[in-house]
Amino acid sequence: MGDAKGCKAVALRRRATAIFADSLNSQSFNSLYYYTPYGAVVLSYAGKAASKVMEHHRLIILLVNVLSITTSNSPSLNDWSCGLTADDKARLYRLLDGKCSKYRAPVNFCCSLHMDCYKLQLGQRNCDSKLCLCVQKYSENNDSCAPAIVRSCKDARMYGASTYEGILKVAGGNVTKTPGIALKGESARLFREVFEECNDTTLSIKTCALNFNICVKKERSSVCRKYLSECITCGAKLQNSSTCEVALEKLRSSLGKPEDSAWSGSQKLMIWMTFAEILLTIILTGLAIVVPIRRKPQRMVSP
Repeated sequence: MGDAKGCKAVALRRRATAIFADSLNSQSFNSLYYYTPYGAVVLSYAGKAASKVMEHHRLIILLVNVLSITTSNSPSLNDWSCGLTADDKARLYRLLDGKCSKYRAPVNFCCSLHMDCYKLQLGQRNCDSKLCLCVQKYSENNDSCAPAIVRSCKDARMYGASTYEGILKVAGGNVTKTPGIALKGESARLFREVFEECNDTTLSIKTCALNFNICVKKERSSVCRKYLSECITCGAKLQNSSTCEVALEKLRSSLGKPEDSAWSGSQKLMIWMTFAEILLTIILTGLAIVVPIRRKPQRMVSP
C-alpha cells in the first residue's frame, strides 16, 4: 500500500457450494468440493461405488455455507481517492473490479498521496511522477490488471492541471474528521494527535487508517502496526512540519511496542467457524449416504 510494506490486501474469498442430487440413477455426482479460505475438502464417490450408493438411497445432499463471513478487502467508492471528478472516480473504481479489486487498497493510497501532494502545491509534474512511480510497482504482476492500475497515472498527467490549480475545491480532498481506526489506548490517542498536527496530509492519513482496518481482519496485529507506521510516515514526509514529525515519532514508538502477538479475535472466529462448516458438511454427507429413505410399500392392485 503505497511505499509501505508488510500489509497486502490479501483477498479473503469463500465460495459456498450447494448440490442437490435427487435422481436414483444419476451418474453425474462423483465429487463434492467444499471450498474454504484455508483449502478445500473433497468428498469423492467414483464409478461403481457412486452408482451403488444411489441405487439404495435417495441421495439428497445440500451443502450450504450457513456460517459465511464476508470480509471487505478494499475501500468503498466513498473512500476512493483516484480520479479528478466524481465520474472519473467511479470509472477508475470499476476498472479495478473482480480479480483486480485486490489492488484497490494500495492504489487508493497512491492516489491519496497524490491529492495531498497537490494540496501542498509541491508541483504538478512532481506530484504526478510520484503517483506513477507509486502505482507502477503494482502493475508488474502478470495478472492482466496493469492497464487498470496505471490508468490513474495517465489521467493525472493528461488532465491534472485544472485539478492542481483548484485542489482546495475538490470534494474529498480535505478531510477534517478524524477517521475511525482499530487502535486502542495510547496508540489511538497518538493517532488522533498525528491527524491534528499533520493536517495538510489528512487524506493519506485517512487512507492509512482504512487500510489498517482492512489489514487487522486478516493479519497479525504486529504486521499491521508496522504497516501503519510506515504508511503514515509516507504522507507526513510531504508536509515537512516539525510539530507533525514530533507527533509522528511518538506514534511510531507506540506502534513499535508489541500489543498482542496472538491471533486477533476476528481471525480466531473465522478459523473456528471454518472448522465448524467442514464438520457440518461431513455430518450432512454421512447422513445422506448411510441413512436410507424408507419407501412406502406399493399396494397390490387386483386384476
